[in-house]
Amino acid sequence: MSPMRDQIMAALIAEAIEIGKDGGDAQSELKRRYPDMPPSIIAGVWWEAQEAIDERWWQSVERTIDAEVIKNAISTAK
Repeated sequence: MSPMRDQIMAALIAEAIEIGKDGGDAQSELKRRYPDMPPSIIAGVWWEAQEAIDERWWQSVERTIDAEVIKNAISTAK
């Protein structure tokens, strides 16, 4: 992918994430905002947005687990 396409995809992914934060349907909203965008591009943007959201969730879970493991280790150390 060209650097320009990468920038456009990043902007669209960020837009899709923001739409989702407000409770919106990112795919439908992107179709409405960009009616000439091919469905495969919209689907790709949606997929990448979901991957980013999922990754943030996993990182949050891992940080929580790490913090709990560290707290437990410190509290049980003798």
